[in-house]
Amino acid sequence: VYTSAHMGARPEHEVWQGKAFSLSGAKVKDGVYCPDFYQATGYGTVTGLLGVNCRHSFSPYIAGISQLPELPEKIHGMDSGEFYDQTQRQRAYERDIRRLKKDIALGEKSGLDMTQKRLELGRKQAKLKALCDEKRLVRQYQREKAYAIGAQPRALRAARSE
Repeated sequence: VYTSAHMGARPEHEVWQGKAFSLSGAKVKDGVYCPDFYQATGYGTVTGLLGVNCRHSFSPYIAGISQLPELPEKIHGMDSGEFYDQTQRQRAYERDIRRLKKDIALGEKSGLDMTQKRLELGRKQAKLKALCDEKRLVRQYQREKAYAIGAQPRALRAARSE
């Protein structure tokens, strides 16, 4: 079998993505060395191939016929490691936004003034937008939604001083 490949793979997966493996232990087949699939990829474990948050897949590989995937050197001016780091920054902003929205919803339900939290939410969303614009990342709005609350709280922007 061979594994798929994509930019921004986590570093532990980057070493085995886009390569051919043997399901029956390491062997040389038609002049091509294929390491053991399970040992190399961690298939069947939480952190391995098809584990938590893994976007890789695997497909049958026939030596001489199958073509292994190739990755571009850079995407939007970033190598795979930098792309991974920037998407992790994006995920951190999304987590912060979800936390703030939940805090705001709970505070407002309790009758508290949440103006400062809503201003903070606006700053976080602006930072996320700036990151996505600068690095040309796709903003994932569904990842910013707070779960188990009705209407999503809206952010406030501070008035600009003149």
